[in-house]
Amino acid sequence: MIGRFRRNKHDAGANGGSGLLAGRTALVTGGGRNIGRSIALEMAREGAVVLIADIDADRTRQVVSELDAIRQGAQSFVFDLSREEECEKLCTEIANRKSPVDILVNNIGSSGRDLADDEQFDRARWQKMFDTNVFGSLSLSAAFAKRLQKEKSPASILFLSSIHQWLVRRIPSYSASKAAVGMLVKEMAVEYAAAGIRVNGIAPGYVESTPKGEPVPHRHTPLHGTSIPPEYIGRAAVYLASDRYSRYTTGSMLAIDAGLSLYNHLGDSKGRRR
Repeated sequence: MIGRFRRNKHDAGANGGSGLLAGRTALVTGGGRNIGRSIALEMAREGAVVLIADIDADRTRQVVSELDAIRQGAQSFVFDLSREEECEKLCTEIANRKSPVDILVNNIGSSGRDLADDEQFDRARWQKMFDTNVFGSLSLSAAFAKRLQKEKSPASILFLSSIHQWLVRRIPSYSASKAAVGMLVKEMAVEYAAAGIRVNGIAPGYVESTPKGEPVPHRHTPLHGTSIPPEYIGRAAVYLASDRYSRYTTGSMLAIDAGLSLYNHLGDSKGRRR
């Protein structure tokens, strides 16, 4: 299934509609579930034609069906963006579209939850983590920006990072990869500012919800004491992608964590380890 291009039955060329992102076309990587899916749905609700790229074909079909019920024109790409050749294929597919993509959401990423303690500093695992969390998004963003620089088209690039770009998580390869994403946002913001391309990021805390869409308890999150439902990350992505609200915002990393990064849950109020 890797590398196969899937097209929805509707033509994505017409970018009508209304909303904060009306007339825009967005590509959301890792759009098949959780945060990526929510970003795709929220952008569609605000009038954007949304394309998603994900490694899972079944997930992409389901999300395209949901998107199509909101805003016709959704398409999906089945790719593994941790592999350079697959990233190049996706760039080619996007470049060949009649309607240009002017919002890129780099949501693809690995959490590292399957990383065992004895693999913390294994070079192969670090390479895989950076291929997934950094290099795929870097290559896609550079190709995206290069085309738009030639066309002199204002655009928006968003990166999904994590509060662990600042905080220890005890998965060094993950935290280091997210720290790299944080600096990449700043470097690209300066590099592409003259072309009118804004580059920003979102650093979520604990994002999760039940099958009914409700948050789950999380005792280390000060505000509300629960996880963050993914739609709140999606709405923040709309804000940052919108020229109406974020025309002068670039190089920013917006933390959405309900105060989790303000609280060192490894220790109590006297600094003792729990």
